[in-house]
Amino acid sequence: MKIKGKLLEKLVDAGINIEEVERETDFNEEGEKVKYQIAKFPRARDFVPIKFNDRIEEQILLDSNFEHYKFIMDFEAIWSPKFKSIECEIAPVTRHMAPPSFLLKRLGKLLCDDDSEPEEFARYELEKSENGIVVSIGSASVEYAILSFCKDRMPRFDFARRRPTIRIENIDITKHDKAKSLLEKIGNSVLFKLDLSSNIGFKLVDDREIRRTYFRRKREQTDLDKAFPTYEYDSEPMSLYWYAKSAIEMPLLQFLALYQILEFYFPIFSNKNAHSTIKNIIKDPRFNPNKDSDITKILSTLNLNKNQLGFGSELEQLKSTIQDCLSIEELRDHIERDEEMVEFFKGKKAKDIASKTLNIANKTADLINEIAERIYEIRCRVVHTKSSDKNYDLLIPSSPELKYLVYDISVLEMIAKKVLIATSRLMKI
Repeated sequence: MKIKGKLLEKLVDAGINIEEVERETDFNEEGEKVKYQIAKFPRARDFVPIKFNDRIEEQILLDSNFEHYKFIMDFEAIWSPKFKSIECEIAPVTRHMAPPSFLLKRLGKLLCDDDSEPEEFARYELEKSENGIVVSIGSASVEYAILSFCKDRMPRFDFARRRPTIRIENIDITKHDKAKSLLEKIGNSVLFKLDLSSNIGFKLVDDREIRRTYFRRKREQTDLDKAFPTYEYDSEPMSLYWYAKSAIEMPLLQFLALYQILEFYFPIFSNKNAHSTIKNIIKDPRFNPNKDSDITKILSTLNLNKNQLGFGSELEQLKSTIQDCLSIEELRDHIERDEEMVEFFKGKKAKDIASKTLNIANKTADLINEIAERIYEIRCRVVHTKSSDKNYDLLIPSSPELKYLVYDISVLEMIAKKVLIATSRLMKI
């Protein structure tokens, strides 16, 4: 849909920039490019590209005030200094809860003390604050629905209208960071109180881009193996593996579950590594069993981690596990087969997740050692261990850099598969 006429005038008057972009079509072998226009709506120091289409009536766009709204970073939310309002999408806290429409009906009956059927796109107001701030929960406003519909490219506009939101009104805001702060402060407080008093569990919806836990990696064409399986696997790590595969929208849980698969086998591989190290010390012709310094070398190798069953620090055990199950060539091949992943690990965004990076360009680099240190650093950010050598910043579900964790999860999943294969045994029935 070309932005023109009254719609173009409406956007330009509000200071919204219009830009023409082009991209290759997915279905044209010759790489033909299509051109279209986007409206650049502000989001902090960035912008969100909005592409209009004819699935929404132009009159709806012209009658609304959507052009006066901006997006809020890290949330599915908008704010307007002109209309003194903030609006954020909310969702049931778990998938197993009742659908949003049912929860909104329950809320309406509690707030209105009325058993009548609620109106379509109804909203329910809470009592005003002492300084006149109004909070309401209900179906999305037309303005939020328009921006959400165009951003997410939904099939039907009424889907966006039915999304539940929390709206905070009559509040003076002129800066993005203040809007975000108030959304978290007021929104979380209202929803937590709602959960405590009525058991209606809603949460603020994070930016869907943050929850992106996959990327479009080209699938390898392999023949289906129809033979009855030859090997069996330990039930505990397999349970963790399936949990990780199912946690597609929970990258932190996904990462931890995959890490715990490796952790399960730390004692096996660290013991093996310690055995080899001690054997080499003793076989050295210069080894003298009567020399205290030589005995100290053995004792250092046998330094038992108090929190683990294996030998050495957790990082050393992680390295031992990966080294025994994976070659540098296999790791490099997994990364280099995907250009998007290569660009990520070479770029600056990789440092948002962990300071330890992978030296992909150097063909002689010890990638196994590097990936072990990177995985361990991420693990520390997730669990925030106080006993760590460094003070790591906590990685939480709303961390903006979480959207980049997908690449490390892909690598960790590949390593976990290699560990499961290496520790498998012949099936006995």
